[in-house]
Amino acid sequence: MQDIKTKAVDEIENTEDLEAKKLENYNLTISDRCITEEPEVPETLWFYCEKPQGDTRNGFPLFLENPKNNSDNFTWCRFSKIDAKKLEDCFQTQNYEKKVLLKDDYLFEADLQLMRMTAVYWIGPYFEIRRSFWFYKPVSTFIPCCKELSEQLEQGFQKLKPWKLSFDEKNLNDDQIKFKLTDLYEKQYCVFESPAGAIIHSELIASKIGRVVIGALMSNENFGGTKTLRGWNQVLEVTGSKNVEFCNDEFDEEVTSFDREINHVIFCVHGIGQNLAKKMDSMDLPVSVDQFRLLFQKSSSIIKTDHPDLNIPELGGVQVLPIQWRQQLNVYERNFKNCEEDSDEENEFLSLEDVTLPGIPSIRSLCNDVMMDLLLYMTSHHKQHMVNHLTMEINRVHTLYMEKNKDFKGKFSIFAHSLGSLLVADILANQENEILDNTNGADNEAAMKDNEIYMVEKPDFNFSENLRAIGRGNAKFFKKFSDSDIKYQKLNFDVNMLFEVGSPLGLFYFLRGNRLKGKRDEHGEDKNPSVVNLKVKAVYNIFHPHDPIAYRLEPTVNKSKSKVLPQRIKHTKGGITSIAVGINDTQNKLFSTIETLKNFGIFNKYNDVEGEAGSCKESKSTNGFENWEREIAILNPNQLRLDFSLTENVTESMNPYLSALLAHNGYWIDQDVCCFILNELYTSL
Repeated sequence: MQDIKTKAVDEIENTEDLEAKKLENYNLTISDRCITEEPEVPETLWFYCEKPQGDTRNGFPLFLENPKNNSDNFTWCRFSKIDAKKLEDCFQTQNYEKKVLLKDDYLFEADLQLMRMTAVYWIGPYFEIRRSFWFYKPVSTFIPCCKELSEQLEQGFQKLKPWKLSFDEKNLNDDQIKFKLTDLYEKQYCVFESPAGAIIHSELIASKIGRVVIGALMSNENFGGTKTLRGWNQVLEVTGSKNVEFCNDEFDEEVTSFDREINHVIFCVHGIGQNLAKKMDSMDLPVSVDQFRLLFQKSSSIIKTDHPDLNIPELGGVQVLPIQWRQQLNVYERNFKNCEEDSDEENEFLSLEDVTLPGIPSIRSLCNDVMMDLLLYMTSHHKQHMVNHLTMEINRVHTLYMEKNKDFKGKFSIFAHSLGSLLVADILANQENEILDNTNGADNEAAMKDNEIYMVEKPDFNFSENLRAIGRGNAKFFKKFSDSDIKYQKLNFDVNMLFEVGSPLGLFYFLRGNRLKGKRDEHGEDKNPSVVNLKVKAVYNIFHPHDPIAYRLEPTVNKSKSKVLPQRIKHTKGGITSIAVGINDTQNKLFSTIETLKNFGIFNKYNDVEGEAGSCKESKSTNGFENWEREIAILNPNQLRLDFSLTENVTESMNPYLSALLAHNGYWIDQDVCCFILNELYTSL
């Protein structure tokens, strides 16, 4: 009997051992299975900050002193798939010295050593780049982690292996879920709350107290902190939307960088007020040119619909690039000495701030930033620097573009706004004789001293006499009072078309006593110094009728042209304005026809006594009409006109004084301007 009991007990013990072994094997199986199911490494994505992190231009301070902290508040944009692949390929090869061309038309390049994106053709702000599959939520949206934080979070993820833990249980200790951060984040730590998510907390006393108090009220000891997620899919799962705020600005699976056909390159020269770009991003020339470029692409479809016979490629085939000259003028810094040349004392240098009154600082700052450019242009010392910087910048961008686009066979044109049109016109008017070599720095200054065109003696100024001389275009007066001591460099290319917008060139030609003429030929060269000849194939003076800065140009060729209305640019925006335009055009054509008939003497009545004299007068008038028309035809063989007016809309017509405030800076976003330029570029003779 005892043997039976002993045998039964042994069987039970054996059964318990077997169950224990099964349980142990089961646990081992579970452990092994968890290891084999380690989450895959998520796709690494590339982003850039929408807000510039700093600026490389002379005189422009960094917008942000510490990008790690300040970039949290900005929007981050995701690179397209092709751009991201190029960045990742370069990153994997560790060829960090190579610049990666990015975005449409490859206008930007990435430096993976500094993790920055900068413009290729212009000097301006740089944008931070991040490569990461870790994301955190500092404010209201998830943004990519920087390299240092991403690496530390991944290190903690691999060390603690949170995918093995059951976060439903509340008995997890700190050693299982807490990871201490180092380096830039030495006073912070992360606590994993899910297999692919963690919360970053601060070790500061104030943060701990706030977390304990609020956590007790919310029954969550991990309340607060910065939430982080591993993998873009986790972000989409948490937010419940594919259109996450920080990345829907640029990324589209169908949108990629592309090689589009380019037939024309337009250099855009800014006018006054560019110094305001330090304070207002909207005034920055590259920002305006970006809008202008996109508007060209949009307008190309309109031109192709209206003129299907024109061979316009996809998206217009026009590249526009900014030309910045104001950033090189350090007027706000020490400008010149007011004492001996060999003195080195700091207080012997005079700057603009020294002569500016402290009262009404906002208005004075605005005047210094805007109106100062015009005063600089009227001072020969500063105008010389303006001309030099503008010419060298145009040549630099032209050379760089040809180096990066060796197959380009198109033409180069210039789009000059406001004061920029004056500088460009002066440069193009002095291209016949090469005054300076295209050198930089001290070589240029030496050449300027050695080469002189005119050195005239300054006469006494009689206001009333010389004002009459201005109106007559007196050549002698012009020679005496012109800034003929300015030296000009030669452009590296021939300018196809010059588009002047919001230009006061007509006013300055009047003040100088200039007369605009067509290009001189070998036999008919005009020696009159008041005559201006622009070395360009076609000139266009485009203006809004309410622009207070713009002036007409055709009367500088012949005064009678002032009675002829400027040619109206076709209105392409639709709406009720198109109806009003049709009525105005009919009325203008009627008046223009009557004026033309008057010029030919159709309405003149001659008696028998005055018949012979009247006939002579009519012949003389007709010949004069043909002469100045021929001059305009040389200046613009495409349209046989120089002045082109935009159409004001109904609102602007009702209150022209209000529209005048915005008219001068509205050319960059005007669809009619883009359509007109496209049409002229592709219908040129």
